[in-house]
Amino acid sequence: MLGKLKKHDLRKIWKNEANDFTKWLEENLESLSESISLDLTLIKREQKVGAFSADILAEDEQGQKVIIENQLEKTDHTHLGQIITYVSNLDGRTVVWISSEPRQEHINALNWLNTQTQLNFYLVKVEAISIDDSKPAPLFQVICKPDDEIKIAAAATSELSVRDKFNMQFWSEINKKCADILPGFTSRSPKKYHFHSQASGKGGLNFVFLATSKYYGIELYIDTPDADINESILKQLESQRNEIEREFGAKLEFDERRPARAQTLCNIS
Repeated sequence: MLGKLKKHDLRKIWKNEANDFTKWLEENLESLSESISLDLTLIKREQKVGAFSADILAEDEQGQKVIIENQLEKTDHTHLGQIITYVSNLDGRTVVWISSEPRQEHINALNWLNTQTQLNFYLVKVEAISIDDSKPAPLFQVICKPDDEIKIAAAATSELSVRDKFNMQFWSEINKKCADILPGFTSRSPKKYHFHSQASGKGGLNFVFLATSKYYGIELYIDTPDADINESILKQLESQRNEIEREFGAKLEFDERRPARAQTLCNIS
C-alpha cells in the first residue's frame, strides 16, 4: 500500500522568510548540501553588504565562499540583482538561489551566467511535503546548476572566428531538423568546419553534410578497412541507382575516381 503525497503551503510552515526559513536553513544546512552535492559550512547569517544583507554566507569544501539567497515566492528581478551584488562584493565563487517558484526567464539567466562566467550558479526549488499524516519535510529540487563541460565548451567557443561560430550554429540547426524527420537520428556535436559528419547506423558508412559559399550537399562516405569491400558496396549502390534516386527524390552523382576509400556523392548543388 502506497502513501499519499501532500504538498504544504510554505508560508504556513515558515511564516517569515528571514526569521523562520533562513534561520531554519542556517541550522539545517546539510539538507541543502545533500541536494546540490556541495559540503557547505556556515560562515554567517545575514551577512552585511553595504546597506543590504545576504541571507546566508557559507563556504564549500575548498574554502570558496558560497552566497545563499532565499525567496519563498516566485523569482524576481530584484533578487537576481541582489545575488549579483552579493557575489561580487563578497568575492564569492558560488551562488545558491532558493525559490518556491523559479520563473523560466530566471532559469535561462542563470544557465547563461553559468556558461559566460567562471562563477557557479544554482537555482533550487523548495517545497514542503508529507506522506499521509507524517510531519512536513523540506524537498529541494535543483533546477539549474553549473556544468564544467559546458564551461569549457563555452570558453573554447569564445575563441572561435565569426565564420567558425556560424558553422557551429548552422550544423546545430541541421541536427535539429534531422532529429525531427529521421527516426533514431543521433546527432554528433557540431564542429567549426564547413562539413559535418554523421554515423549512418551501418559500420563503415557515414553521411557527410557539406556547405560552402559555392555549393552544399550530402555525401555518403564509404570507409571500411578493406578497399575491396568499399568497391563492392559502391558497385552495389550503383546497381540500384534508379531505385535509390526515386526514393531519395533527386539525381545522385557517383564518384568515378574509385579511390581506396570509395565514396558516393549525393545531390551536390
